[in-house]
Amino acid sequence: MSGYLLAVACWALVIVLAVAAWRKAVDSSARTDLAATVRQGLRFPAARAVAYTLPGVEAATALLLGIPATRVWGSAAAVVVFAGLSAGASVLAHRDAGYRCGCFGASATPITWRTAGRGAALGLTALLLLALHRWQPRDAAASLGGFLTAGLAATLVGFRGDILAVLRAPATRALPHRPGAGTPVGGGPR
Repeated sequence: MSGYLLAVACWALVIVLAVAAWRKAVDSSARTDLAATVRQGLRFPAARAVAYTLPGVEAATALLLGIPATRVWGSAAAVVVFAGLSAGASVLAHRDAGYRCGCFGASATPITWRTAGRGAALGLTALLLLALHRWQPRDAAASLGGFLTAGLAATLVGFRGDILAVLRAPATRALPHRPGAGTPVGGGPR
């Protein structure tokens, strides 16, 4: 059972890193916003290089985590990536200047202590994977089960707004009436 949980944790990190990398890679405004945040908020002169390099680093880390033979290296890389992101988010949250980030593949939201805490939690998960790498499953069934569970969880998190809206909707809400195909325009026979 612990091997399965480690597989779920590993694939969850893969999904987070892959989605974050994908969003920055395909959305030029996400890279521009990241560069502006790093330049202004962290006062880092090579902000553009960071904005263009980070998606590749995230994608490479996800790839290393996804391959069982390189999972230890991927775990170590994930610790470094999430430690850096958490440290940067902590500085920006402390400055409380309204900096925005598309962190973890989400749409741009203000950077808060919650953002830094989320990065730290992901970093601790990667550190746990690194520490327990000998107990991670090597068989395809456990890895596939972990992947499917993490994928389902990511889907639920991605659609959480829609799911919560459905759950919060009144149960007695009536559907709007739509006239059938044979009903004349204007509401029916007169």
